[in-house]
Amino acid sequence: MKKLLILGALLTSTAGANSLSANLPAGAVATLETQGFGTTATRVLNVLEDTLDALPAPLNKLTNTAQNLLPYLNGSLFNEATLGLFTVGSGKGPYALDYLVVMRVDSGINEDFQDLASIPEPTARVGRYGFARDGGDFVGQTGDLVYISGDKNLLMNYLGKLSGKAGPRLGESAAYSAPAQQAGKAELSAYLNFSAGAKLIRQTLAQEIGLPRLFSPIVDAVDTLGQWRGGLSSTEAGFQASSVLAVNPAGKDAALRALLTHTRPEFEITRVLPADATSVSVNACDSGTGAYLGRWLTRIDLIDPTGFLSDTQLASELEAQSRYLGDECAQITVADALPGGQARTGVLAGLSSIVTFQNVTDEEAARAHAERLTQSVNAALRSSFTELHALTSQMGEKKEDAALAPLLALLDPKQLDDVSLHTAFKDGYLITAFSQAALDKALNAEETLADNEEFTGSNLTSGNAAFSWSPAPSEEFTGEGLLEKLQGQLRGNPAETVLEDPEMQEMAAPVLDAFASVLNRYGGASSTTTVTGTSRVTQGQLNFDWE
Repeated sequence: MKKLLILGALLTSTAGANSLSANLPAGAVATLETQGFGTTATRVLNVLEDTLDALPAPLNKLTNTAQNLLPYLNGSLFNEATLGLFTVGSGKGPYALDYLVVMRVDSGINEDFQDLASIPEPTARVGRYGFARDGGDFVGQTGDLVYISGDKNLLMNYLGKLSGKAGPRLGESAAYSAPAQQAGKAELSAYLNFSAGAKLIRQTLAQEIGLPRLFSPIVDAVDTLGQWRGGLSSTEAGFQASSVLAVNPAGKDAALRALLTHTRPEFEITRVLPADATSVSVNACDSGTGAYLGRWLTRIDLIDPTGFLSDTQLASELEAQSRYLGDECAQITVADALPGGQARTGVLAGLSSIVTFQNVTDEEAARAHAERLTQSVNAALRSSFTELHALTSQMGEKKEDAALAPLLALLDPKQLDDVSLHTAFKDGYLITAFSQAALDKALNAEETLADNEEFTGSNLTSGNAAFSWSPAPSEEFTGEGLLEKLQGQLRGNPAETVLEDPEMQEMAAPVLDAFASVLNRYGGASSTTTVTGTSRVTQGQLNFDWE
């Protein structure tokens, strides 16, 4: 019970730089924090309770236990808690990751918490803070502060700082505090130090594998990502989120850094995007994106046993795009692209509604290259499915494993019979889609996003790096509609027969109706991203009806 109570913070904790995380030892690879998360937890649980009430017993009673525990959780895990992952070890041996969890327990439940957690009497102290070994962990509680760690030295380091001992603290570390300040406070927060993780990977490769140079491009890319901070809170209107990527200015992957920090003075692409798109994602994309991706495909090709990347020359074709592509990109989703309300089926069904746009600086060169590009992409797609299907078939023959049948169905190259890359040009933009119907719908839109008053009123183009927008669904979801979509996705898969069974449909109906009721609470989402220096800051909002 003790580990469930305390280590539950691993799954449920996070916040803006709270007092607990500020005093952790510097150099955390990752943190997960909560600060006043009870508000969001209560709202989510109330929605679940309303949703499950419509289900037959015993499903409609699933939230009873959670409702009884909620006041207790709000006074412990959701009150203020932090999980930190740290590198432990020394240069003499291998490094490893270990954890430190700190939680502040509300005085109203402190006594009950001590009884349930069964924290042992302290056998050692650092200042006034006691702790004891319990199995493989080190646990203690002083006043309202509970702490547990898998490494004794890590815990003593933290308790020493609480006792006034000098030493670097996480809250004083620029790698942690700078993105935390930019992201702002949140009820639930997370922090990842990619540079610290890259250092650990590099040390591990050097000490245990001895092949650091083979993986150095991957490690360099991870190091260049720097640090990331994300936060989530609930509001009366839904959810509010923020994230900060502090790109490492000293990272060796200069091309990746250029991609992540590229900006534009303004976005003009909205004048060609259809106004009825169900989702829009626009980015200021460095013209070298294709060349960068091509270099990674070339590296993969060195260890690819099938050789399909070499055969299709996909990497070369992507690199060639840098000669004519601009720096304004968009990906949209169009609705009902197929005539007569048909639904695309199979594992690639999602591709049928996606259309991409990118401005071109040399349309003549782009048109000349379009045919070679489409041939290469289509050949690579088919070759990858063929090779993976053959490999999976060989595994099935050796093991005689019927469980591989669904995977074989998903990888069946026949699914690609009506999936291929199509290209077109409009007003200085290269437009691509894996469905001719989706491409035609995007090209023939009567109104553009720039004419949509709801979109223009949101002022999302004020950022200089990216923005996204998804309006509220125009039609309500129903259980029957969800069943039809699910059946379409599984068409050709052995699992399809399960949903054709009338008894199974009858059992699934109330669950799908309940799920549809949750989806109908969704009211759209938006975000905007701004780059300043090497910091990429995103602010987002998701509208959700809590009532």
